[in-house]
Amino acid sequence: STDPASELVGISVIDADCLVDPAFRVSCKLLSMFGLDHVPIAKSTLPGVRPFPMEWRKHCLCCEDLPSLNVPSIKEPERRPGADLTGQQLLVNVVTQSSEPVTIVVTGPMTNVAWALDNDPTFHKNVKEVVVMGGAVDV
Repeated sequence: STDPASELVGISVIDADCLVDPAFRVSCKLLSMFGLDHVPIAKSTLPGVRPFPMEWRKHCLCCEDLPSLNVPSIKEPERRPGADLTGQQLLVNVVTQSSEPVTIVVTGPMTNVAWALDNDPTFHKNVKEVVVMGGAVDV
């Protein structure tokens, strides 16, 4: 984010609204493009509840071929911070290790948040708020 009042501290990609592998790669490329190579990103290993239909999820594949995302200055996904963790564990680590309460922005299933609440009894103590972008009906 370029808003001085907010700071992007991590991204977790889950297989539900998209296909996790290409969405992860595209997200990594976008982070590099915007000079955010320090932001950790990881793929969730959890299944998203009620994933979108496959024909919708495949749309992320076309983003990988965009010329602006395929330049030599883009950092390789495997070399990014957080890539050695699962997405759900990255979420727990980022929230619990933050010196300030964290706002979680969920743009897909809340599976990772539910996992974090179930698996770390201290997780909720450092969550300031959860902002949800919802709206899929009958999917």
